[in-house]
Amino acid sequence: MQKLFFEKYKTSEVTNTRSVINTPSAFTRKNFFHIQEAGYLKSLKSHLSRRSELNSYLFFVVLSGSGEVTYREPLSEGGMISSTAHAGDCFFLDCSGEYTHISTDEDPWELLWIHFNGPEARAYYTYFRDHHNWHFRSAHFTELINAIESIIRYNEEPTDDTDLLTAQQIIHILTLICTESNEKK
Repeated sequence: MQKLFFEKYKTSEVTNTRSVINTPSAFTRKNFFHIQEAGYLKSLKSHLSRRSELNSYLFFVVLSGSGEVTYREPLSEGGMISSTAHAGDCFFLDCSGEYTHISTDEDPWELLWIHFNGPEARAYYTYFRDHHNWHFRSAHFTELINAIESIIRYNEEPTDDTDLLTAQQIIHILTLICTESNEKK
């Protein structure tokens, strides 16, 4: 049986956050796409989040507001690349690299995100990066939002089918973003 922790934070001075953290079974980790964490964040004040060397992939969408995302791909010999984020933007990152994100003070952002992994996650990421930029806009923005919200819902109240339904939504997200018609910039 998997351990699942649901966290609902009260609004703090900095954020209003709702997230689920999932510790999948060994079988699920070996065979399916799975979330490690998924959630919603509304920044109330600007704050910096910095991560590196995580065995995870991050996909997030900006629902409203603006901020800045800085990223260095794993094994990259170049420096950090910064990108301004606005409502409607999407980001797909390999978290074994380094990244930071910060909301603006003037227009705090609202995000939906999933940290995920799975046996084919690296292959999907590699395919995506060969064809697209890590910061992009999607014609499927509403579908992507719905998929993340479904993942959160499935994992808030898990059933025997949660792992399969979660994997299905992650594959749906990856299919949508990998088949976008936009060329890599």
